[in-house]
Amino acid sequence: MDLEQALGLELRPRALVEAVPHDLRIGMVGLGRFVNNNVLPAYQAAGYNVVAAADPNHEARERVRARFGIQAVYADLDEMLDREHLDVIDLNLRWDRGMSPARVDAVRRITARGVHVQLAKPLAAEYQQCVAIVEAAEANHVKLAVNQNSRYAPTFFAAGELVRCGVIGPLIAAGIQWDSARGLQHRADFDAVHDVTVHQVDVLLSWFDREPRLVFANQTRRTEAGSVVAATLVFDDGTNGTIRDDFASELRRTWPITIVGELGSLDGTEDIEIPEPGQPRMARGYLRMGLHRRPGVSVDLPLAYRYAPESFAATMGDLLLAIRKDDEPWAGGRNVLRTMRTLFAIERAIAEGKPVAPSEIGPP
Repeated sequence: MDLEQALGLELRPRALVEAVPHDLRIGMVGLGRFVNNNVLPAYQAAGYNVVAAADPNHEARERVRARFGIQAVYADLDEMLDREHLDVIDLNLRWDRGMSPARVDAVRRITARGVHVQLAKPLAAEYQQCVAIVEAAEANHVKLAVNQNSRYAPTFFAAGELVRCGVIGPLIAAGIQWDSARGLQHRADFDAVHDVTVHQVDVLLSWFDREPRLVFANQTRRTEAGSVVAATLVFDDGTNGTIRDDFASELRRTWPITIVGELGSLDGTEDIEIPEPGQPRMARGYLRMGLHRRPGVSVDLPLAYRYAPESFAATMGDLLLAIRKDDEPWAGGRNVLRTMRTLFAIERAIAEGKPVAPSEIGPP
């Protein structure tokens, strides 16, 4: 395939191309900042059928009632399940602060009723909890998706499609970076690796489509706050993936990638398009491709949608299509388990100061 032919490829996820079912009834659980700022605006823009919401906080319930017009609000998950006859629950309970066991319990209660689940990333605080969540969905024959929305982001998804279509040949190496500028990630009490590096791990594995054999990782911490994470993922065929997450610098906010194949290479930057007060805006997203046999020649690939709201809508839309078609969501539970095994391997490598194989974390 030549550079010009690559311009004709479909570089959007199926939920932004196909007609997503709008009759499936969605219930939201957990109505915090992320849901209000990103998830519900995306679902509203896409026209998804969000009919109910649950949160023990009265103010949170009233906020979504007023802003998004969701009239059926509940303090209790089970009451909502009893009364609403839902098809899907979008579960946004926190994974941290000791709440991962509550996530496992909630998934078991939801799936036991035959209701499909989308769960906010990351899956859980411990690998066995991740496995328990996946097994609960499988035991009850329902779909489980994880809101790893960044793999659906325009630059990252398009790059993956070019890899999957063989345009740049088999992968030799790929890298992804995150420069957070200023935010929660700089705080010493925030688990930036588990909460943020999981994005980079998931995107990288969506390109390689397999787990690494071995992981090297280190986290360098500033004295006052913040850190820099570096990780190398080594695959069975000798190829490698790299991650560099800068949670210390305050001068830039970027999300660049580089991918090298046997026939060509890609480089680009994702633009999350969610400006925050006092934070520098990211550079506009782009994706550039060149072929090794035409040195110095490159083409910019068109990015036909935005990170927000479309990547959030595409994640849920993919689950809704999977329910209707009876196939598997791309960011399904088993698929994301390999992301989590690799993430736990990174965390262990940082803690122990030595390489770790994901197979040491637990069975796939």
